[in-house]
Amino acid sequence: MVCTATDMIREMAYSLPAGYDVGFVSYETDVQSFIGPQADLSEFDHTVLQTRYTGYSNAGAGLETALSLFSETAEAKEVVVFSDGEIVKTVPNSRTTARKPAAIILLLISLTPVSRLWDRR
Repeated sequence: MVCTATDMIREMAYSLPAGYDVGFVSYETDVQSFIGPQADLSEFDHTVLQTRYTGYSNAGAGLETALSLFSETAEAKEVVVFSDGEIVKTVPNSRTTARKPAAIILLLISLTPVSRLWDRR
């Protein structure tokens, strides 16, 4: 059985304790789809299953959208980023905005085999 990124995302969400809020952001050059944190996984599941991944990734746009979905009063803020390492080198019309520092845990899971990373040098 082949485990896809979609399978891993769904398995991670469904293995969390009951009542744990989960959101989802899918991005390519731009953000494709997103759903804010919620405990009901049915809409989350639908959004994840409808997502198709192609092209290069703008992780900055994805991360910015993910951070904007957190409420100011959220007790814990954690972001898990799945990436194949294929990033956009330049982003048209990009701008930097200042953000208030927040206690956010960022976890990165690379979907690129380590041997492939070394081949890029």
